[in-house]
Amino acid sequence: MPFLSVFRRPKYIYDRLSNGSDDSQDSPTDDKAQNDKLSREKSPESSMVFYLTLFCVLCTLANLIILRVEEYRTLHPADLSNLRRPTQFVGLDRVKRPFPPEDRSIVNFPFIVGLVDQSRPHSIVLNTRQDLKTDRDIRPPEARQIQVTKLISTVVQFRTLDWGMESCVLTLRLPSDESFVRSNSSLSLGNGLNDVDIYRLVSNPGSSSLDTVISQHKLTYQNRPALGEKVGTVTADYGTEWTHQFPCAIDSLHAFALVAADDSARIEWWQDKQTLEPALFISQHATK
Repeated sequence: MPFLSVFRRPKYIYDRLSNGSDDSQDSPTDDKAQNDKLSREKSPESSMVFYLTLFCVLCTLANLIILRVEEYRTLHPADLSNLRRPTQFVGLDRVKRPFPPEDRSIVNFPFIVGLVDQSRPHSIVLNTRQDLKTDRDIRPPEARQIQVTKLISTVVQFRTLDWGMESCVLTLRLPSDESFVRSNSSLSLGNGLNDVDIYRLVSNPGSSSLDTVISQHKLTYQNRPALGEKVGTVTADYGTEWTHQFPCAIDSLHAFALVAADDSARIEWWQDKQTLEPALFISQHATK
């Protein structure tokens, strides 16, 4: 068989073995000449064995490299959070709609709520979900704390929803005295003016927006996105309702930071995705 012929001994080997007694009587010069002749008469089968062995070694190395790459991909999965989601509204832009558009609106709560501490610029401030019953209230699992003090700021991020709802109003709403007592709210205010500056967060100081999702589990004061335009200053008090209107394309990201305007400011509450006061949310209004 052709394959087995690779492992057969070349004919000149047998010839040399059969003439071993004669070779023993040859002079050293004859031995050298014979060895030179044998090296020149190497069979193609010997070369084939060498190349097959080299091929096996290379395949083994390639498999080891592939294995290491797959292990790395498993331990370091790709970040898919910034991929633009496919639209669910294909063809709606070709549908004839009433003008002016019907008055419709939806409420959109932030999907990222994080705290940063200026006194610990490299530390992550825990803001995990609270599902504990206290004497005052029951905090739902998705509740996150909004807190603004001299050293602590709050970072929030929204993703706009639905088609044709591209007029947004950022709203900060606090309950009145009566609502606060009636609803047993988690709102807590300091004794000062409680002035809070609200900034839009941007990718870098020269840009006007932030197009990437904030990693809440890695967020610190040091790596917080840059502060951009200041969209307003709110004096937080019972019954306060502050708004800021801006355009918002479908599936776009919008991030804001709540920063103390003076050292005496202190405001905090637990934010969920149901309660409208106290709350920081976006209301989206129909544009088509």
